[in-house]
Amino acid sequence: VVRDPERRESTTHITLCVQAVNGAPVDGCTRILLFADRFSDVAYGDRISASGVVKTPEPFETDSGRTFDYPKYLLAHGITHTMSFPSVEVLGSGNGNPFVEVLIGAKHVFIRGIETALPEPESALLAGLLLGEKQSLGEKITDAFRNAGVVHIIVLSGYNVALVIQWISLIALYLLPRTWAYAATALFVVAFAIMTGASETTIRATLMALLMMLATVLRRPNVALRGLLIAAAAMALFNPYVVLYDLSFQLSVLATLGLILFSETIQKKLRFVTERFKLREI
Repeated sequence: VVRDPERRESTTHITLCVQAVNGAPVDGCTRILLFADRFSDVAYGDRISASGVVKTPEPFETDSGRTFDYPKYLLAHGITHTMSFPSVEVLGSGNGNPFVEVLIGAKHVFIRGIETALPEPESALLAGLLLGEKQSLGEKITDAFRNAGVVHIIVLSGYNVALVIQWISLIALYLLPRTWAYAATALFVVAFAIMTGASETTIRATLMALLMMLATVLRRPNVALRGLLIAAAAMALFNPYVVLYDLSFQLSVLATLGLILFSETIQKKLRFVTERFKLREI
């Protein structure tokens, strides 16, 4: 299991790097996405046996009547096949990257702490705001966020990375010299990206954040547009499929570009809105 399993309302999504099919070894790392039972007790780094029918994903029609190219979307994430509700047996654990296992373990401890401190759905909302963990919210509340146009605050994006950077840098600058504080914040935000699954939008935001912190240390803050272009170009070179087929990456880049190019101009036309509590900036 090469990613932290994603638990949803009725299923658990498990990403496997396949080592053998029907007893025959497989070269390289062919990835398969398993749609398993909601209560499957599987974790990152587990070695499992999954019995079921391997299928090639197919495009499907969305509620809006458009055709979603699901195979290409999965290909952007390195996944070529799927398997629905297989029989799963855990053969061993601890086969993943030890550093990643520690980070994922810390995330789960943090989520359990949130669930202990707050009732549902408030705990699920806080987990979504901080970690992008939205599965406990349920479809009804998630759809409400989507219809209101603010679903981005409960999925991993630049917003989550910005929250982490703001508070970690505030604490680090209080405790450490300026350069060391930004270095510690940079390490923390990289760990945060890995801990939360390193989605394309999170990687884009993390790369931009690292460039912005470097610019701040070097006292050259006006590099936002350049930082976006460098981050997008680096990701395109590493995986061109995300540019072509991952809509979340495309929207993330375009939204950030809009903020960089137009926010200052729009703020100048909103002088009737007070700057208190950063209302004009919002």
